[in-house]
Amino acid sequence: MKNFILFFTLFFTVASAQNDLVFNKSFIEAENNWVAFPKNTDGDYPYGFIYIDLQAGLTLEFGGKFKIDAAGKLINEKDSKNSSLKIRLQANNVKVAIIPKEKLLALNLDPNPDWLKSYKIDTTSSRNLFRLGYLYNEYGDCAKAATYLEKVQKIDAKFDGLKPELAFSYNCLKQFDKAIAILKDDIVENPSDDYVHKELSYAYLKNGDVLNAEKTFYKCIQNCSNQNYLGETSYNILSYYYQLKDAANFKIWLSTAKKYSAGNTDLLAAIKSLEDTFLK
Repeated sequence: MKNFILFFTLFFTVASAQNDLVFNKSFIEAENNWVAFPKNTDGDYPYGFIYIDLQAGLTLEFGGKFKIDAAGKLINEKDSKNSSLKIRLQANNVKVAIIPKEKLLALNLDPNPDWLKSYKIDTTSSRNLFRLGYLYNEYGDCAKAATYLEKVQKIDAKFDGLKPELAFSYNCLKQFDKAIAILKDDIVENPSDDYVHKELSYAYLKNGDVLNAEKTFYKCIQNCSNQNYLGETSYNILSYYYQLKDAANFKIWLSTAKKYSAGNTDLLAAIKSLEDTFLK
């Protein structure tokens, strides 16, 4: 039995060493790299190159499929790719593995493919910098988003949509004072912008200032021409009172959150979950 355990341990160690694929990167973390997706039921690893198309967002140029032989060599499946296939990537929990550069030769892949040049982004214009910041926020890389948006701020501080988008980055990074400082000015200039109200209310709430978070919510009810974010904002305030175990305010905001989340099944399910655990 000891010999069997020793053999199994050695075999597993060798096999692991031969397979250099580590599936621990989000799509945005693997930008500008050839990546592999987890093995499918046929034993194949789909792969492709992840890059940013400024208009379409994060994109995968599908490369095909490969297998890994006993020696750890990547073997391209025959006819695995017949034509160019671009896949728009959505933010999700899928993890990919960056294919090590020394493994790319076996697949006849260039680490920096020539076609990538046509997607090279001019980072001198406010428009492009803002779009990059927006995309990085969308995919959860708020630190990188902030660097691009702060560049826009230096070039054109009044760029349309800049302040709430930069505030989103700061909120994501838990830099709530920065978000509040930006949005207190912006809400005067854009009193009917529901996105500005949402981010400001969130920043106040996370900074422990629930009174101003609530005031911002009610101002949006009065002034916002578009009220898409009222359900999310009321849910955030409801969650705040849930954490405090404040029953009186929880019940008040429970009805408010339900009212402004009508039609949003995900929010209503989250509200019900809080209600079931708090009031049981």
